[in-house]
Amino acid sequence: EQGASATRPKLDAVTMLNQRSDIEAYYINWEKYFPLSRQLRVIRDADIHMTATGTALFFGVFLQDGAVNINLGEMHTGSPGTFPTWGEEFLSSSNPRIRAIYRNVSRLLGGPVTAEEIADLVDEAAMMIRSGFPIPLSKPEENLSPIGKVLYKLVSEDRPSLQGARGYTATDGG
Repeated sequence: EQGASATRPKLDAVTMLNQRSDIEAYYINWEKYFPLSRQLRVIRDADIHMTATGTALFFGVFLQDGAVNINLGEMHTGSPGTFPTWGEEFLSSSNPRIRAIYRNVSRLLGGPVTAEEIADLVDEAAMMIRSGFPIPLSKPEENLSPIGKVLYKLVSEDRPSLQGARGYTATDGG
């Protein structure tokens, strides 16, 4: 998602959220927000961070304890076909001090994100923060996407699937 048409729902969601008294929201274009130390200060103070796939997902490792990272994902198109992806989701599963929320698969299939959907995801994240969650998470796989959880379960419970995921062949032993 690039350009003004992809940015508009995010800006509209920021406006909607800031009209309420319980959320303070910002839209930040990181490529125009320098130096890096300034970016890290913003991330360290954020309770909720939202991004689609790409470099901004790496900021999730710098979120404060108890924060929530929202991954909007995208539809991957090309070979071998079209499928939903959340990109570098391993980053959220490697940080047991935060929680990750992923945009619903059916919504991804349905088209671009809307301002209302963004506001709903922020509300879900805010509820998680206000309710509290265990830190650290007992299972890192809790922070995987829906597809990541299916793959994790598959390779955890089925040795041939694990070997296939590792690229196992009879000649190289995997």
